[in-house]
Amino acid sequence: MKRQLIKRKLLRTRISLEQTLKQILNINRKRRFLSSMPEPDRAQAALEAELRILNQTASNQAQLLKQLEQQLELEQA
Repeated sequence: MKRQLIKRKLLRTRISLEQTLKQILNINRKRRFLSSMPEPDRAQAALEAELRILNQTASNQAQLLKQLEQQLELEQA
């Protein structure tokens, strides 16, 4: 891959990972106030499902970030 393409993809992946982490933090904040919500069990289940998906997405993005950083190092060498 060309170096510029790798850098562009690396930047986009970092931005996506940051956004995913912000969403995870927002869900964790919402979980603190579950007792004041109507139907806390249903809200808890919905937040848990969303959190599970976001954690997997963040994991995939982190792996992609590592791979791109390694490719960039190889291109520079």
